[in-house]
Amino acid sequence: VNSVIHSVTSFATELQRTQRVRFIDETFDIESPHIVTETHYRPETTEEEKALLYYCPEEYAKFALDHWRWKLSEEIKRLQELQAEEKESRSRHEEEKKDAPISRVR
Repeated sequence: VNSVIHSVTSFATELQRTQRVRFIDETFDIESPHIVTETHYRPETTEEEKALLYYCPEEYAKFALDHWRWKLSEEIKRLQELQAEEKESRSRHEEEKKDAPISRVR
């Protein structure tokens, strides 16, 4: 057990030593995706390595497409909810018609 703990600790220490950048928000939330915009560089990060950390035009295009898909799915959900509410309202209205006494017009 001690050797496993030592191995994990050594790995974590080595990872910290070799990691050149740390993103401020390292959480991943599928419900509200967002782009990380702030980074803290380690002193060992070279200028060439820093350049590799930024997005290229193709990635921006992918982000825009992903955002459009997300907005579209949100709108579909909203419309489905409205449709369900309308159907329920119509159903309720039909039930009220059935239950109402029939009045005869003279």
